[in-house]
Amino acid sequence: MSFPAPPWVLHGWVGLLVDWLALDRAKEALLPEGFRKKGGPMNGTLGGHYVAAYTPRADSSLDFPFHEFGFLSSQCVYGNEKGLHLSRMAVDHPTALEGGRDAWGINKFTAAFEQAGPFGLKASSPENRLDVSVTFHKRLPLGWWKITFPFLNRCQGAPIRFAVTLKGFAF
Repeated sequence: MSFPAPPWVLHGWVGLLVDWLALDRAKEALLPEGFRKKGGPMNGTLGGHYVAAYTPRADSSLDFPFHEFGFLSSQCVYGNEKGLHLSRMAVDHPTALEGGRDAWGINKFTAAFEQAGPFGLKASSPENRLDVSVTFHKRLPLGWWKITFPFLNRCQGAPIRFAVTLKGFAF
């Protein structure tokens, strides 16, 4: 393994494009075998995308910059476990590709990323049908946030639950 064991500490910025979807709009076919969509209030679920740009610092787990673009298919359940399902993720560094596949069971693929201003990214991967450009603007300060998102996936044939905690100033 050429990457450190989790948990990882990464620094940079993250943009979330998350929406409350009608449960019937979430694609169950994107979930691993045996997983099912989890409905919440008003028979809906969370789904969407996120982008991230990481820059190494002295206390970072990884010593290289990299970018991610991920697709959150829905909230899901497997037995008694619940979490968000990250169905696909584009990255631009081979170690991030390997680490996410091996440690978390995430369907990762390589893409080309281009910074678009201080909080924007363009990601493309023709072979994986990805061509997206997202720019975030700091409009309304929401203060310091610390929020944890539980995830549920399948890794090496078994269900795996992990969490991502985002800390920082939110807009």
